[in-house]
Amino acid sequence: MGSDDRVAYHRVSLHHIDQKDQTYRISTARSLEPLKISIAQLGIINPPTLVALENRYQIVSGFSRIAAWHALGHRNVTARCLPPDNAGLPCVMTAIADNASQRELDVIELSRACDLLAKANVAGQDLINQLQTLGLGINASLLAKLRRVDGMSETLKDGLAEGTIALPTALRLHDMVDATDREQLCRLFRQLRLSLNRQRELFDWIHAISRRDHRSVVSLLNEEPVSGWRQDRGLDPRQRCRLIREYFKNQRFPEISAHERRFNDGVNRLNLQNRIRLTPPPYFEGRTYCMQLEFENPQELNHHIGELQRIIEFPAFKQLIEKEEK
Repeated sequence: MGSDDRVAYHRVSLHHIDQKDQTYRISTARSLEPLKISIAQLGIINPPTLVALENRYQIVSGFSRIAAWHALGHRNVTARCLPPDNAGLPCVMTAIADNASQRELDVIELSRACDLLAKANVAGQDLINQLQTLGLGINASLLAKLRRVDGMSETLKDGLAEGTIALPTALRLHDMVDATDREQLCRLFRQLRLSLNRQRELFDWIHAISRRDHRSVVSLLNEEPVSGWRQDRGLDPRQRCRLIREYFKNQRFPEISAHERRFNDGVNRLNLQNRIRLTPPPYFEGRTYCMQLEFENPQELNHHIGELQRIIEFPAFKQLIEKEEK
């Protein structure tokens, strides 16, 4: 974007600024309170950008700054004003650049940036190139995913904006046929705040249980004990996540879960020292177990060797291995 000598700073009446026009808005909704406190103390450090139309000014960037300034009781604001012929692509690029220079854009903001460029008739590789000139690392694969965000439900968009739902998970939720199931699962993910891998895992388990048992996702989430755990304020977030994950894992893989419980009970009876770990075959398929030792010196290793001999001769060890081989 080249400089424009016609760009000027003016004192503009808030009455002449159309705050309802969200055409160029990139930022997602945030509380104005922190911004109001900052502006009340320091003023507006980075003036908003407006574009002059026939009888009003349209906001290009600085929606929150103007709203906070207005909420503080001011009637006029100093703004960077663009001439009318800058409407369209120049304003879009200005809006994206202003937002991207302040913070890392979230998924919703990236999606809006892509949509604004598309509406300005920028597409394909040209769109990617424009975003990359502004420091946004977008490729064709990510662009295709971001272009689907606008059609998602508000609940899903809120999850993306707050970072509780990862984009790959949001796309899978968006593809669900039953809207009620989708919204309930979305609320669960927003509540649990899982990592992407944990989201994938839980989504797969619940979806598989739903298909296997011919039950809706809603019925699975609303039954006890899951419903109770979700509403229990006495549980901390980690406890809630662990209980719900273990429950659906047990429901999805009842045989493996039963093997795990028996194996863990057997290992507890062995009374292994902290730096010795016994691991079963993956999914309890096969007969190869792993005994892992950690040591810092030959003396500790020698002690572990003696401990291994104790374990081998311990009847509970033989019972444990024989049970899991059956």
